[in-house]
Amino acid sequence: MRVIWTPEAQQDRVDIWDYIAADSQRAAVKMDELFRKAAARLANHPKLGR
Repeated sequence: MRVIWTPEAQQDRVDIWDYIAADSQRAAVKMDELFRKAAARLANHPKLGR
């Protein structure tokens, strides 16, 4: 399965990045990596989410 990020979800991700990066760029990278890994898990196991 392929995960497709909607434009709204992509914007949310950017907004979250900007918000966290204002305090810590390292933390923003870590959070974005968590999002990427979660999407990869969902792609591999589609019944994990809705």
